Amino acid sequence: MTQSIQKLSDIEKINLNNAVEFLVPYVHAIVKISSEVDLPTSEFKSKIISLYLEINSDDKGRIEASASHNNFDFSLLRFLVPR
Repeated sequence: MTQSIQKLSDIEKINLNNAVEFLVPYVHAIVKISSEVDLPTSEFKSKIISLYLEINSDDKGRIEASASHNNFDFSLLRFLVPR
């Protein structure tokens, strides 16, 4: 049984590196904002908008947002408990 080992072309390597360089900090920023416990709703919205996420719905503490960057689609769903 022979298996061929596929290698990435130079352009594929560049695209992969660019994707990783973009995704890691971007997703980290989204997770960091989403993990903040005492963040007021207005500030949460402001921060996700600053990451170029679009708020699709905001209903009784349930916020849905999405974005499309570098051929990646992002969706965020967050429930904020009123205090």
